[in-house]
Amino acid sequence: GTIDWSFALLTAHEQQLLLRLSVFSGTFSIDAVEVICTGAPLDDESVLDELSGLVDKSLVVMEIDGDDARYRLLETVRQYAEERLRSTAEYASLLSRHAHHFLAMAEQAEPRLFGGADDPHLVASLAKDAGNLRAAFEWCEVDPDRVEWQLRGAYGLHWYWFARGHFDEGRLRLRAAQRHAANTALPVRLRGLSMIALGHMHVWQSNPQDALTCMQQCY
Repeated sequence: GTIDWSFALLTAHEQQLLLRLSVFSGTFSIDAVEVICTGAPLDDESVLDELSGLVDKSLVVMEIDGDDARYRLLETVRQYAEERLRSTAEYASLLSRHAHHFLAMAEQAEPRLFGGADDPHLVASLAKDAGNLRAAFEWCEVDPDRVEWQLRGAYGLHWYWFARGHFDEGRLRLRAAQRHAANTALPVRLRGLSMIALGHMHVWQSNPQDALTCMQQCY
């Protein structure tokens, strides 16, 4: 009831943005908001003003880390907004935009992540979006038709998982993607890269036989 009352006091644009922000998991940047949450009736110029209005009304929390501003919804507010968003026609498309944005970010980071800790700033940046990256993989895992994005994102992140010591998470994400890929036509190179990544996970977890099996399937 309290959130209903607060929501009713928002402008129509603030209400729209709050609902869209519920697709985020954990904290998020203004850049991600501009990519995922813009679209009629919100444009690039207005979205920051509307976000600032939600911060002023204590429905969005802003956190400053050095020169970096991150935002988040309190979990009760996020659940309320998500429930309302589910009943709208744009819910599915927003989830798709969210997942594609963060999986593309993982894929673009991959060339700078070799060895895991070679770029600590990038590793720390990805860690801030760990919740959003997990949500993107969960979006993929509910539909086998999304397996190509699933594999691309998992390969892109495998050195990040190494740097953070998240071996179980990496192995489970890659294995889930491999299950979806079993009966799907995919680029041969992508299949090979994903098997290399899974092989690395087995090496890092001291499973040499499983690692060898994965590496042999790369050819």
